[in-house]
Amino acid sequence: MADLASGGVVGAAFGEGFAILHDTVKHVAGQIIMFKSELKRLESTLDGVAPMVREIEELSQALNFPVKETQSLVEQMKKGKELVLKCSKIKRRNWNYCVKAYSYSSKLSKLNRAIEKFCQVNLMVQNTRNGLETLTLVSQNTKIGLKTLTGVNQNTSIGLDTLAEVNHNTTIGLETLAEVNHNTTIGLETLAELNHNTTIGLETLADVNYTTRIGLETLAEVNHNTRIGLETLTEVNESKRALNLVLKHVESQNSDMKRKYGTLSCAVPKLGDYIVGFDLHLKELKRELLKEEVSVLIVTALGGCGKTTLVQMLGWDEEIIGIYMGNIFFVNVSKTPNLKVIVQNLFSYNGDECPEFQSDEDAINQLEQLLYQIGQPILLILDDVWPESESLIDKFKFNIPNYKIVVTSRKAFSRFKFRFQLNPLDHEDAMRLFCHSASMQDGSSYILEEVMEKVCI
Repeated sequence: MADLASGGVVGAAFGEGFAILHDTVKHVAGQIIMFKSELKRLESTLDGVAPMVREIEELSQALNFPVKETQSLVEQMKKGKELVLKCSKIKRRNWNYCVKAYSYSSKLSKLNRAIEKFCQVNLMVQNTRNGLETLTLVSQNTKIGLKTLTGVNQNTSIGLDTLAEVNHNTTIGLETLAEVNHNTTIGLETLAELNHNTTIGLETLADVNYTTRIGLETLAEVNHNTRIGLETLTEVNESKRALNLVLKHVESQNSDMKRKYGTLSCAVPKLGDYIVGFDLHLKELKRELLKEEVSVLIVTALGGCGKTTLVQMLGWDEEIIGIYMGNIFFVNVSKTPNLKVIVQNLFSYNGDECPEFQSDEDAINQLEQLLYQIGQPILLILDDVWPESESLIDKFKFNIPNYKIVVTSRKAFSRFKFRFQLNPLDHEDAMRLFCHSASMQDGSSYILEEVMEKVCI
């Protein structure tokens, strides 16, 4: 430990002495002409050694370089510094000039050789150390590789043993599988033969069942047709008798109704042969009517604009008929409506016996019961309601799901939320309707265009 410490101190002293000598030589080398060659050579040696000084210091400490040799060189470098300074002070006129010049030159050459030798020895030692370190590392890696190879060989041996055992077991398994396959083949052949025999038996049974079923179906059909024929004949006879009774009853009631109330009906009147310009209006009216929140819809327009025609088209529309089926009632209210007569007509149109009402309120109550019995949905069309009959609309309002009322009137009853404004025909449709009406009345299709324009304006 003491040697290592002394080696470190000497190494540091070497670096310090080298630096002082190097700086001194660099400083005076160009100033002294007499020793120029020796100083330049020494400066060149020092310049070459300078990069290795740090390594020499570390090497002296790490390799325990001989202290004596390093310390001797340090002393020489210290003396070399003094020698260089003496060289810078020598005078030619001194009596011993030649002796000193020769002595100084020899000492400078000796110092140069000593430094070169020391550095060469250190370089050789460093190379040797590097080689030994490399060799040591290779040796360590070789040992590790041998250990790893030994482990691999052991694992390989175990793997080969395991593989041999697996191959042995595989051979046994293949032999067992072959035997199983052989037995399976025999079983499948036996099963195939059994299936074949079963198929033949099932086909034979199916033929028997089919023949039996056809016979039974034929017999059942004959019995069914016979029964239907007898039932139909009975029903026809009963229907014939019932129809005769109904016809007599209807004729009797019709006679009574005609005597009491005239010949009013609640069916939607048939449409005229020629209608023009209402297709778009009908589409818009249907859209408004079929809205869920609409219960009362007022169709309003001036007289002669076709309000009645439009609601008649609504009553005969296929989509509306598909929704309301037979529950579409058409009532012509007119200027002086009779509430009890209207309700009696609704009862009669529905095929029910017409009751005698004690009052208008009784008639409305009876009508509500009738509409509940009819069932939803129901569409009631009140045509030609005059302004003074506005309250009549409220009397026909009932809290029945899918029950809607369509009202036509010249007045737009503002207290009802949903209204449909029917506009007059445009010029082209009006001309077509006028021409058709004129030709029907005149018996001729020839009408002067001037006359038509004047009339339609």
